[in-house]
Amino acid sequence: MEDIKEMIPDMMNEVVKICILSEDQVIILLTNGRKVLMRLTSSRIKLSLLRALIEKVPEQWQSMGYCDLRFKDSIIFG
Repeated sequence: MEDIKEMIPDMMNEVVKICILSEDQVIILLTNGRKVLMRLTSSRIKLSLLRALIEKVPEQWQSMGYCDLRFKDSIIFG
């Protein structure tokens, strides 16, 4: 939560729930049923990638159903 507040403060308004299932699987539930999947181990790096995505393609961010940040050097969203 603190990393999100610091790195992507506007996203905090959209967070409905954060589910920590394990160190390798965290699900952030957002408004409109959207999800962000990530790992705890590299959260700051992945959140910086997510912030870049939100800033560069805001239309896709708003229309996506999910964003998967669990894989190295990639963001998968749909």
